[in-house]
Amino acid sequence: MPIAVAIVEDNPDYRMGISYVLRASPGVSVLGEYATAEAFLEALPSAPPDVVLMDLGLPGLTGVQAIERLRALAPHVQPIVLSVHEDDDHVFRAVCAGAVGYLTKPVMPDALLEAIEAAFGGGTPMSPHIARRVLEMFRKHAPPPHADYDLTTREVDVLE
Repeated sequence: MPIAVAIVEDNPDYRMGISYVLRASPGVSVLGEYATAEAFLEALPSAPPDVVLMDLGLPGLTGVQAIERLRALAPHVQPIVLSVHEDDDHVFRAVCAGAVGYLTKPVMPDALLEAIEAAFGGGTPMSPHIARRVLEMFRKHAPPPHADYDLTTREVDVLE
């Protein structure tokens, strides 16, 4: 059974190119191509995909807003961001909204197909430099290794 994919991309040439690549793959079926998040969300009840490729810089609802709504409406759908934005803020907001993957444009056809298969299989596909940024964000915000939180000896005894 092929993986059902929806494409949400406002650039018609890029959307057509992605669709062409996906339609040439026997393991994928394109359920829909949408220029706006609103059009995608409106079609969602009648044709929920397994995976959605979501641009972030969309007219109207942003990709992040669309992912938040998608996760509320159809939590089984796996959203992968496909964007030119590589900064920490975009990556962080997309992941917090529920994106399971983050790829930067342009993406090679083989890498795109592998990402779709990975997301469908429960993985987290990311462009290598995005994965590095995510790991760096975790390192920056990691809790101190042995914080004692200024507890008294008695408070430590009670916790133990």
